[in-house]
Amino acid sequence: MFKKKILKNGLRLVEVPMQGVDTATSLVIFGVGSRHENKKNNGISHLIEHLAFKGTKKRPKAFSIAKDFDSIGADYNAFTSEEYTGYFIKSRSAHLEKGLELLSDMVLNSLMREKNIAEEQKVIVEEIRMKHDTPIRYADMIIENLLYQGNPLGYPIAGTEVSVKGIKRGDILSFCGEYYHSRNSVLVVAGKLPKDVDNLALKYFPFSGRINEPKKPEPFIEKSKAKILIDQRKTKQSHLRLASFGLNLDDKDQYIYEVLGAILGGSMSSRLFREIREKRSLAYYINADAGSYTDTGGFIVRAGVNTARLEESIKVIMDELYKTTKAINDEEVSRAKEILKGAMALEKEDSYELAWLFGHQELLQKETLNYEQIIKKIDSTDISDIKRVAKKIFGNEFYLALVGQGKEEKLLKLIGGQ
Repeated sequence: MFKKKILKNGLRLVEVPMQGVDTATSLVIFGVGSRHENKKNNGISHLIEHLAFKGTKKRPKAFSIAKDFDSIGADYNAFTSEEYTGYFIKSRSAHLEKGLELLSDMVLNSLMREKNIAEEQKVIVEEIRMKHDTPIRYADMIIENLLYQGNPLGYPIAGTEVSVKGIKRGDILSFCGEYYHSRNSVLVVAGKLPKDVDNLALKYFPFSGRINEPKKPEPFIEKSKAKILIDQRKTKQSHLRLASFGLNLDDKDQYIYEVLGAILGGSMSSRLFREIREKRSLAYYINADAGSYTDTGGFIVRAGVNTARLEESIKVIMDELYKTTKAINDEEVSRAKEILKGAMALEKEDSYELAWLFGHQELLQKETLNYEQIIKKIDSTDISDIKRVAKKIFGNEFYLALVGQGKEEKLLKLIGGQ
């Protein structure tokens, strides 16, 4: 079970006690990411995440921060997405308080020095170039840009070379003031916990200052737009991303949607893996992701296929997607459910994974469910539910992003475009 409360400074605290473990994870998540940005400051959320590790008044150098984390044998990192930025530390439970102090210091007291900003801008530019030069990663970026074009949801999380280089210290301080405060954050502590977690939370995350609600991101509205985006490269393997609009995080069919994703591309026994890789040897990797945001979602098939057989691959994928609207059997539904439940059971044994499960829900969703409630929703899914959701998802228009070689006119016809 978990406990959640709102502390007197407005911070949402979620405690997830675990039996039989000797670790504890502290995770603080802020409700801000690339969709809260504009074209000029695109990448600022990600840049702030980098700067948190570069120095505070108490620990003025990056080495000081890393040394103190390592002195307690901790696993620590941070991440930025479209809708949130998170920072975590996982260590032996005996070091929980020290971990909270370290985490709060780097998140709340970062110096954001001009020198460090200039250094990290150069680092992030190289990160952007690395992603561009890695087709499998660049394909993931451009399908988001295609699917959500015209909205910040489609912006690259790391930003562009131009936007990142243009961010000033004043922009960073203003952005942090808008989003890095108690009303826009959740602190989750999971694992072997002491009784005074709420006191520790208040001690290390005082969040003095702003308590107003942050600015809401621009809502996503589907519009008529391009259906295909090709980055033409002379490659023997083409990396394709085939997508349609999916469900948002609070949709009543969210867990049916996830079962559908598992049936199609969640394992080596999934439909797409069997048809594309095992039967036809068209690809080395293929999977499907039933992705969701707070107000929309994208069902994305990812594959790296033989360039010479690209059109054949897309046709087979499309056929398999449509088949789920008509024919699904009990065995594959049962198998898909066990895949999802098995993954959750493994995550349940890890304090970080549990912290993430509850933190993500508490920050972004209307309802925070425990492990047993989620399992119940997965188990209640039946064949008629899955076919109904498949018709809803695959009745939408399709979008194709490609890094490799392909002829736009032919590919448009394959995905139902004009």
